[in-house]
Amino acid sequence: MVAIARALDIEAKVIVLDEPTSSLDANEVKHLFSVLRKLKTQGLGIVFVSHFLDQVYAISDRLTVLRNGKLIGEYEAARLPRLELVAKMIGKDLNAVHEMSARHGAEPLRAEHKPFLRVKGLARRGSMLPFDLEIRAGEVVGLAGLLGSGRTETARLLFGIDRADAGQVDIDGQSISLSSPRTAIAHRFGFCPEDRKSQAILPDLTVRENIVLALQASKGWTRKISARQQQDLAGNYIKTLNIATSDAEKPIKFLSGGNQQKAVLARWLASQPRLLISTNRRAASTSARKRRLRS
Repeated sequence: MVAIARALDIEAKVIVLDEPTSSLDANEVKHLFSVLRKLKTQGLGIVFVSHFLDQVYAISDRLTVLRNGKLIGEYEAARLPRLELVAKMIGKDLNAVHEMSARHGAEPLRAEHKPFLRVKGLARRGSMLPFDLEIRAGEVVGLAGLLGSGRTETARLLFGIDRADAGQVDIDGQSISLSSPRTAIAHRFGFCPEDRKSQAILPDLTVRENIVLALQASKGWTRKISARQQQDLAGNYIKTLNIATSDAEKPIKFLSGGNQQKAVLARWLASQPRLLISTNRRAASTSARKRRLRS
C-alpha cells in the first residue's frame, strides 16, 4: 500500500505490480484488489505480474502471455479459458493440458512403508511449538498454513539452519542431532529456500558451478569433481529440468528467477537426497519438481 501511495504521489499514469501478493494472506489480497479496482476507475493503468492464475483472472481485463522471454499473445481475460491459458504458457497442446488436469494424486503409501524420518516434539523457543512429523520414502508431505504459521521455521529446523531446543529426530530408527546444515547434508537432506537470491544462488558463479556445489560439499573439498564430470552433470540437469540458458558456463545471475530456482533444485537432485525440503512457492520450480518425480 505504501508503494502504491508513492506511485500516486508522483501522479503516475501506469503502475507495475510485480508479484505484489506473494506474501499476503487472503484478506490482504482482497483489500489490495479493492484499492486497485478503485484506482482503475480513476484512469490509472495497472500491470499486474503474478504466478497465481486465480488472482490474474480476478483483477485483469487483458492477459499477456510470455514464454521463455518471448511474447506468445495478448487476450481478453473474459474470452480466454483457464486451461487454454495454461496451454499457451507451457507450450503444450490443449488436449495434453486437459489430460494433465484430469490426473488424480498418487495413491497413499501403504502401512508397510515405514517412515525413515520421525520427528517427535521438535521445538524452538520463541519460534516453534513442539510438533511431530513422519516421512516415508517416496512420499510428498505438504506443510500448509498462513503467513507466520511456522512452515518456513519447520523447514529450517529440519535442515539444521536453526537449532531445536527440544525434541528428537530419528533416521532409520537412529536418533540424530540436526545441529547444522552440514549434518543434514551428511544424512542426504537437500534444501531449496524461498529466497533464492540471498539464500541459494551464488550469483557470480556459473550455472555449472552452482549445480555441482552441494555434491562437491558432500564429497569434501579434497575429493574434487573433475571438470568433465561437472560438465556432464550440469548438462544433464539443464536438459532434464529444461533450464533456459545458452550454456552451463553462463553466470547464474543472468538467468530468469524461475531458471535460477531450477538450477538450485538441480543442485540438490545431483546429491541424490533422501529428503528434499522446499519452501519455494515459484511455479517454475514446482513444475520442474513434478517432472523429476514423474521420471
